[in-house]
Amino acid sequence: MSDPRSNNMGYTNAPLVLDLCCGRGGWAEGFARSGYRVVGFDILDYSRDYPGEFVLSDIREVNWSEWANPAVVTASPPCNEFSALTQLARARWGGPPLDPAGKGLALVRECKRVIDSVRPRYWILENVRRAVPYISTVLGPPRFVHSAWAFWGEFPGFLRPKSNRLYKLPLYGTPRYYTGSDGRPRVDRRNRSAHGSRGSSKRAMIPLDFSLPLAEACKGGIA
Repeated sequence: MSDPRSNNMGYTNAPLVLDLCCGRGGWAEGFARSGYRVVGFDILDYSRDYPGEFVLSDIREVNWSEWANPAVVTASPPCNEFSALTQLARARWGGPPLDPAGKGLALVRECKRVIDSVRPRYWILENVRRAVPYISTVLGPPRFVHSAWAFWGEFPGFLRPKSNRLYKLPLYGTPRYYTGSDGRPRVDRRNRSAHGSRGSSKRAMIPLDFSLPLAEACKGGIA
């Protein structure tokens, strides 16, 4: 795989986004559509699905001095140690107890170290609502909590009021709609695309209805 530092895919003047613990690229999808150059970093290989440039690496092993001053840093450290689904699965199938204060916070601290090192204009870190008591010991209280997600960082407002349709988002992907018997639109919660061998990573993806508005909102503060 070529080094993204020497291959900007034509985005010579595009603002740079560093996407930490990027997974399949929920944040990246919105920023890429908005014209940013997005580079994702993950220890698992999501290069086939990722909508930007992908670096297969543990973020603890990257030389971040070579990625200084990006426009935005997004971070999605794994939620496994905070997740109720993980707790239920381990209770049923066996496995170690959850360790949210230890293992769960390790990559949160590492993401914050990277953010402090590269000094972006904006940054955002997201995780599940259940992680709030733990991550808040490292980052302080979240900027806001919305549905199943909590968000920390320095970023412009980008979501519509809770009274609008975003509060109806399902827990994965961009919502699909169908017409109910009364002729009104309904959110399709029967989307089964998040299940199966790749299910957990797809359920964890930030919806486009989050990432695209954030990408557009950040443009106003980027010189």
